[in-house]
This record gives sequence, structure tokens and C-alpha cells, in this order.
Amino acid sequence: MDGTNTPLYYAAVRGVPPPVVVTATPVQVPSSRSTSKTIPKDLYQQMMAYKQRLEADPTSGEELSVCGLQAPLRQLIHELCDALSLAHQSRDTPHERVLVIARKKGGGTQTAVVSGGPKEPEGGNQKNQKKNKKNKQKDTPAAATYRPVTPPAPFVAADGRLTVWFYREREVPYGCFSNFSRHPFVLDGEHWLTTEHYFQAMKFEGIDAEYKKIVQSSPNPMSSKNLALAAPMERRADWSDIKDDIMYACVLAKFSAHSDIREILLGTGDAVLVEHTTNDIYWADGGDGTG
Repeated sequence: MDGTNTPLYYAAVRGVPPPVVVTATPVQVPSSRSTSKTIPKDLYQQMMAYKQRLEADPTSGEELSVCGLQAPLRQLIHELCDALSLAHQSRDTPHERVLVIARKKGGGTQTAVVSGGPKEPEGGNQKNQKKNKKNKQKDTPAAATYRPVTPPAPFVAADGRLTVWFYREREVPYGCFSNFSRHPFVLDGEHWLTTEHYFQAMKFEGIDAEYKKIVQSSPNPMSSKNLALAAPMERRADWSDIKDDIMYACVLAKFSAHSDIREILLGTGDAVLVEHTTNDIYWADGGDGTG
């Protein structure tokens, strides 16, 4: 690799020891894919095949290298590693930034390397480091109560009905209405960390059980959403028809499992509950009531 921007990535498997490349298969990827927030299907398949080989032989010393990925896709590989319970860290080489994936203590994976395009200028990644540190804090088990904020107070709308706005999971007391709130539940015989995890994972029900499990296993709701949006395969064809039913089922399961938030919900009486954000016009009000 010469460190220049390129739509190429390649995968290489090598034994440790000896540290020599035994296979190297260049893969041409359109630049729109290599730099976009979509996981290329062939890259996903190579990573999964690599993980399966390690599970079959825990003593294997194989090392997988994937080079030429740009920042958005590199971040998705970070999140994919989290969902697969693989340790990972960024490491700079003279020409490029490398994401190193390694065995977690007590885990069942060997070392892999995923390379992510040219090295960033010295000091140029400080903003990203701060952002990553902030995201890491969000991933802590105490995230549901971390730095609580006060949402806008309920108000009487023009039609005379009491209206309750909610959005962030840290809002008190209505943050529990958010799909990102960490109130685990069991549905379809499986454990789910948040309703966001269930909603996103069900996009792949009957399509790809392995990827559905990856989305389900992601450590936080934002990661589950990102991985679902960046999936290397199409979601189920009937999604538009059944997504409302999917949402109803997981929200019902969540509030059925937790008496404390159920009391908050029932305490709103006949008030109108509105997710207030400009980020969504289907599930939310679009920020101006048009959603």
C-alpha cells in the first residue's frame, strides 16, 4: 500500500509464526462503496469465514489484514468487532491507520488486522479521539442514568390535549419512552438489550440469521442501528408492511417487563406522547409537528 486514497482493499491471511503472507486476494470495490457507510458483502464474508476458522481451531495463529478502507467504513468495522466480541484498537503505521482486532481475555478469537486507508496527519485525529472517548462512556452499563437531563415540561396543545415530549434516553422521567433506553426484555425466546436492538435485528429475520444475531449482540442501540443500516445484504422485503407491528411488540414487551417505567407510562393518562426531534418524520414529529 502506498498510502494514497484507493477504492481497493485486500485480505491476506498469514500464519504466526512464520509471519509470511500465504494468500492475498485483491478485491475491486467501487469507490462509492469503499468510502460509504455500507459493509461490502465480500469483506463481511471474509471476516466471518476467518472467525469461523478460529473457532474451529482455537490454537490457530492466522492473522487477517484488510487494507484500503476509509474512515466511515473503518468505524463500522469497529462496531462489527464489538458485536462479534472481538477486541480492537487503532494503530498507526508509516502510511496508514490500522485497526487491530485481537483475542479478548478468555475469548475465542485470534489476532486480525483491518487497515483503514492513509494515516491521518499528526494531531489531526484529536477530535475523533475525544468523540470515541465520549462514545465509550455511553457504552457503560450505567448509561441509562448517566448525566440525566430535564426535557421540556408537558404542555396543553392547541387541541386542548396534554402533550408529553420525549427524545433522549437520559431525560427524566420520560427518557424510558426512548427506544434507546436500556430496559432489557425477553421476546421470541431471546434476550434484548433495548427495543432498538429488536427493531433493527428483525429487519433480517428470515434473511440472514447470522447478521441478525450480530445486530442483536451489538453493545449499544446506536451501534445496532448503524450495523442494520450498513448491512451487506438487503433487509426483508415486507419490512414496510410489518415494521409497525414489530415496534408495537417490542415496546409492549419492554414495558411489561419493568414495573417502574410502566407506572411512568400509565401516569401520563390520556396525554399525547410525542417523540420530539428533527431526525425523524415517521416515528417522531419532525421537530415541527409535521411528522
